Amino acid sequence: MAQGSATNRVFRNSMAMTAATLIILLMGFVVVPVAISRVGLALYGVWVILSGVLSYFSLFDLGVGGTFVTQLAMASAQEDRTAVRQVVTTSLLLYMLMGAILIPAGIYVAPRFGGWFHLSMADSHIAQSLFWWVYIYLFMSQAFSVFGSLLIAQQRLRLVSTVNVISQIVNYLILLTALSLRLGLYAFIIANYISWFGTTLIYFTLSVRWLEHWPMINPLKIPKQFVKSLLAFGGWIQINRLSNQINNETDRILIGLYVNASVAGVYQLGNKLAQLTRRFPLNFSSALLPVFSVWEAQHESQDLIRAHYVDASRYLALATFYLAGLLAAASSLFMYFWLGHRYTHFFLIVGLLLITYSVNNLTGIGTTYLRGVGRPRLESYYAIVGSVLKLGLSLALAPEYGLLGILLGTVIGTVMGSLYFLWLFFRVLHITWWQGLGRWLLSLLPATLLALTVVHQVSQWALSLGTSRGITFLSLAAMTGLYTIFFAWLLRLSGFYAPRDIARLQRHIPQRWLRLLQRIQCLPPEVDLT
Repeated sequence: MAQGSATNRVFRNSMAMTAATLIILLMGFVVVPVAISRVGLALYGVWVILSGVLSYFSLFDLGVGGTFVTQLAMASAQEDRTAVRQVVTTSLLLYMLMGAILIPAGIYVAPRFGGWFHLSMADSHIAQSLFWWVYIYLFMSQAFSVFGSLLIAQQRLRLVSTVNVISQIVNYLILLTALSLRLGLYAFIIANYISWFGTTLIYFTLSVRWLEHWPMINPLKIPKQFVKSLLAFGGWIQINRLSNQINNETDRILIGLYVNASVAGVYQLGNKLAQLTRRFPLNFSSALLPVFSVWEAQHESQDLIRAHYVDASRYLALATFYLAGLLAAASSLFMYFWLGHRYTHFFLIVGLLLITYSVNNLTGIGTTYLRGVGRPRLESYYAIVGSVLKLGLSLALAPEYGLLGILLGTVIGTVMGSLYFLWLFFRVLHITWWQGLGRWLLSLLPATLLALTVVHQVSQWALSLGTSRGITFLSLAAMTGLYTIFFAWLLRLSGFYAPRDIARLQRHIPQRWLRLLQRIQCLPPEVDLT
């Protein structure tokens, strides 16, 4: 695959995934407050905790599920349809069998759930009645997700993004309809099942068309060596997934244990906002994963890998810091516009999670590369360090400091684990801290902090104008524009842009937009746009 075509494909796929993410988030932005108003914050917290607890059951797949995109990408690059069918069959059998084996664990957890999380008798009864519906959905969706993974492995991310948007639209429409019928938390179950079935049917049909054959084979004909390779790779992936599970799901569970379900619901709202710094930028790394797999299969040079790693890390960090700075600067406006009023602890949650996700995203391209080439061992090392520190600190601080202690454990553990990974990865790639991080971070970080500080002061003044949704929307739009222009101007002033950045912009962005950016001093003046 030529370097230019790879760059163009990654850009197009990233833009498609970003557009899909934006549409889905905008829909969720509208639906979540409506759902909370219908079921109440406490019951919404029950749903958040229940889904978080059950997600731990998916970790019993020995990490094999985390290898599927890489295996499918390599097999697709070599046109090995037999290997593709082996992966599909393994996925379906693995999760079905795992779901059956773990039923006794579910029987033990379900009746005790309410007591563990201090739920009222009514809420405990609701949680127990929903438990098995969520349990079945979890394993069914994991099993059949392999058909979507096949399309991702073929770098058909624009198609996947389109299907995901349609599926989410259907999900939200069904959810709102079921909520209007006063079905409570069962509305979430109904919406998830129907939208999942439609999406799976589409992915299955497309997979059969590409394979030109039934996608499953006799499991007895799967070579033992193939299973051994999956398990060997999956062992490292399992460690990574366990750490990700601890990082992504443990906070709300600990908050439910040490505080209450309502605060867990507020945490989930703050986390949804802070997660924007991950959901948008990490689309770029997702688009790169199958490219790295193809390069590995084609034995591309390490010089090419190093050059793409540095540039990809710069762009990922640029998107991350831009969003983190904007959310931190205008978090008050975001809260009032989205939720309509103030929730206690919301700002604390958002602020500390923004720090956590911003630092953690610096590892995004490195971990994507290691997964793409089938070498996740280094990611496992940092995953162990980060998750142990996070869980240990959170458990130590939670009894005394409650919510603050849990969040501080998250920040410290994640930051230290992320820095440890970068140290390991730079040694493997044979680049220095200055080449991989310092050269551009010294321009990006001051620009972000200065833009954040200025716009935060202005946004506080804007709040004095009123907190109605109409006024906060106008204020939020003005703050977004101000922050964007000031941030870009500071990047230009600090010398962040490189000539290759402008060349790539010229390939993908209309000339009139580039001229406008140059006119408002957001691009270097020496760039020739004639």
